[in-house]
Amino acid sequence: TTLTVGIHNMTAVFTPDTPNPTSITSTSSVLSQVVQPNTFTLTVDPTSFALTIGSSVSVNLTITDVGGFNEPVQLSCTSTSAAAEIGCSFGIITIPPGGGTTRLTFTPSAPHPCVTTASVAPDSRLGYFGFGLAALALFLARKRRRLVQSLALAIALCCMPLLNGCGTSGCTDFGVKPGTYVVTVTATSAAPNALTQTQNVTITVNP
Repeated sequence: TTLTVGIHNMTAVFTPDTPNPTSITSTSSVLSQVVQPNTFTLTVDPTSFALTIGSSVSVNLTITDVGGFNEPVQLSCTSTSAAAEIGCSFGIITIPPGGGTTRLTFTPSAPHPCVTTASVAPDSRLGYFGFGLAALALFLARKRRRLVQSLALAIALCCMPLLNGCGTSGCTDFGVKPGTYVVTVTATSAAPNALTQTQNVTITVNP
C-alpha cells in the first residue's frame, strides 16, 4: 500500500544472523511490480462516421475498470455546436461496478413542425405599411363613397399580415444542417472519487 503508481523493481535479500558454512547471504532475482491507478477508461468505437439526416447510427461504448476501481459510472453527451441538434441515447445510462459495454445511438434532428410558446409580435414595419396605404387611399379618393371604400381596403390589407402571424401552421424546422459536428461523450463516477473521462465523436451529417 505504500507503493506509488508506476513500476517498482524489488529484490529479496537473506542475511544470516551469524556466518556459518550452511547459512550464507542470498539475493533473489529482480521482481518488477506494476502499480496501476484506481480509475476507469472510456472507449467509444468507432469515434468518427457519417450518416444522413433522419437516420441513426449506433456504436459501442465500453467502461473498463483499472486497478480495482469497481464503482458505477454515469454516462452523458453534449454537442460542441449550439446549432447542432444531434440526439444521443444510451442502452444503459449507468454502467454498474466492474465495468461493461452498452450501445450509444446518435440521431440528427430531422425536419419537424415548429413548436413555440412565445407570442408572435407583429413587425412594427406593418404599421408603417398600413399608414402608407391609408394615406395613398386618401390621396386617390375624390368622392366620399370612394374614400370609405379605400379606407376599408387599406385596413384589410394591413390586418392580413397580422392574422397570418398569429399561427404557426406551415412553419418547419429543417433540423440539423449538413456538415461535420463533434459530440463529447462523458463518463463520471460517483462520489467520493468523482472521476471523469471524455471521448470526442466526429459525426458527418449528409443530406
